[in-house]
Amino acid sequence: GFVRGDDVIRLLARALREHSDAAVDFVGHIGGDDFLVLFCSPDWEARCRRVLDWFGVAIGALFSADELANGGYMTEDRHGAQVFTPLLSLSIGVIHVDPRHFSSHHQVSSAAAVAKKEAKKIAGNSLFVERRGS
Repeated sequence: GFVRGDDVIRLLARALREHSDAAVDFVGHIGGDDFLVLFCSPDWEARCRRVLDWFGVAIGALFSADELANGGYMTEDRHGAQVFTPLLSLSIGVIHVDPRHFSSHHQVSSAAAVAKKEAKKIAGNSLFVERRGS
């Protein structure tokens, strides 16, 4: 439900804040379950991996033992049918924003959306780093 969804969003926000450096990095909530992190930390990739590890452990507290054992839970879809929903996972899509490769914020947004889509293709908690053009 919405309460559990809000719990997940708060959990993710906490993970991102705890694994970024507020002096040089920026964490923003785009909306829904989407966040943006502008990393200037030189160890950004290790930070992303720590977020994935931390989230993977912390998300378990939001599920019952049965849900964890089954790898998901039953929910009702918009048509009232019972469907199996896998446990939540976190997908991180990364692009390197180099002004030589992007002429507008629209291009950056589009590239980030593609990286997120690629990350979501990977099962479980995932990190996709777009390496073309970097």
